[in-house]
Amino acid sequence: MRRDLPAQKEIKGTNPVIGIPLHRISDETMYNIVFIVLAAVGALLVAIPLPKALASGNVGTSTLVIWTELACLIQFANAIRWNGNIKNWAPVWCDFCGYFFTVVDVALVACSLSINRRLYMIVTLDPRRDEKFFNTVVDIIICVVMPWASIALQYVVQQYRFYIYEDVGCVAGVGTVNLTFPLVWMLPLFLGTVSAGYACV
Repeated sequence: MRRDLPAQKEIKGTNPVIGIPLHRISDETMYNIVFIVLAAVGALLVAIPLPKALASGNVGTSTLVIWTELACLIQFANAIRWNGNIKNWAPVWCDFCGYFFTVVDVALVACSLSINRRLYMIVTLDPRRDEKFFNTVVDIIICVVMPWASIALQYVVQQYRFYIYEDVGCVAGVGTVNLTFPLVWMLPLFLGTVSAGYACV
């Protein structure tokens, strides 16, 4: 008989030192073991094309592989460290993870935009397609600078330094306020829409 996953429980407490909310999702560990294995497999599979991606000199492809590899490795490590617990083991690491996952949310979509933009320039015979230096600078701005700049937007609506979830680890401590959607969640949606526009041409 199928048993549904338990719903997220209420906040179990707050760290008395730095006021970090601690959440407990589930008492089951089997599902987390599956996630750990899949994160490890994902990291291994993504690592296979990494050398060729770097050798190609294509900024969009290279950064997409690097961002995905880092995300898989960090989620793998977090799932192991916070397997079955919600202790605040490493506050500095959690600060980094909170910002990193905000950056990755933007970076993966931005890399898709960079790749589709390059393909668009090739298909439409855009005269700028052969300007290697110009295109490289634009790709770096899209794939690296813009994602890291999104941290400033997150800081505006950041309620806590980070959240800690059992079996998941540290995530961004973004509050559910009116500005969260336009400042944090709107940028990936906007970049994805532009990327889709390039892909549809």
